[in-house]
Amino acid sequence: LVVNGHCPDTDNIRTYIYTRSNSEDPQFVTLDNITTSLYKPDRPNKLIIHGYNADMYQDSLQQIKTEYLKLVDANVWTVNWPSLCKGPCYPFAVYNLGHVGQCLAQLVVGLRRLVGT
Repeated sequence: LVVNGHCPDTDNIRTYIYTRSNSEDPQFVTLDNITTSLYKPDRPNKLIIHGYNADMYQDSLQQIKTEYLKLVDANVWTVNWPSLCKGPCYPFAVYNLGHVGQCLAQLVVGLRRLVGT
């Protein structure tokens, strides 16, 4: 359970980028390393977030990522937060989702500032 969580929270919430050049090898991205990452501002962004009692390595989510990259030269972002959504206590996962959303919003705002939108 996250109480008074702070972002970024790279211990519990990790954001990765996949592109066609690293479609099987995710790159960990934070606001501190985004300018040296594989992120390309001119490409569309796709976001994949897993749900309760899962992680980003779930086969179905990896298939979604792979299909996006086959169809579109995009920045495919995945958000991994397995330690905050473990079963069997679903209410804790729901509670922690607000923290995940806040940290993800911080990254999105940083991306927007980077590209000037």
